[in-house]
Amino acid sequence: MNVKTLLILTGAAAAGNFVAERFLLKDGPDDPSGFIEVKPGFGMDDVARAATIAVIAMLAYKFTKA
Repeated sequence: MNVKTLLILTGAAAAGNFVAERFLLKDGPDDPSGFIEVKPGFGMDDVARAATIAVIAMLAYKFTKA
């Protein structure tokens, strides 16, 4: 793995985290920004964040290798 690939995957992970925070997760029942409520401990919010980061990282890796 070269430095370019590492930087692309790092940027994709940051972008995936941003997308999860902005569009998927919400802080409480009154927050209109997302649809999965963030709760303490390991839960659905952590799974959704990880899945979003993984999908965006895989897409970025695929499109930069094509």
